[in-house]
Amino acid sequence: MALHHVAVTAAAMVAVVPLAWAAPEWLLMSRHGDCVSLAEATRHEAVFNGVSTPDDLADAVRRQGEAVTVKETRAGDVTVVEVTAPGLGLAVIFVPGDSCSQ
Repeated sequence: MALHHVAVTAAAMVAVVPLAWAAPEWLLMSRHGDCVSLAEATRHEAVFNGVSTPDDLADAVRRQGEAVTVKETRAGDVTVVEVTAPGLGLAVIFVPGDSCSQ
């Protein structure tokens, strides 16, 4: 299962100061619109180990010395957060658990 196949432009390599989000649980949106738990993502990509929020992932990527971008977007009344790290080939979308049907 590939979780990181989103095109990234050169502008996305600029680090953005992380924001705090208050979702009780975050999931990752897959390419087909399904949601994947962070526990499941950890089984495929070690960078997700210990991650429970978009900020956690951004911090983990920075600790590896990689550039990361965090972008918050409103989709209707739901806030989704895209985290990209071109150096790791990583681009994922975090979705609040209560707004995603698994």
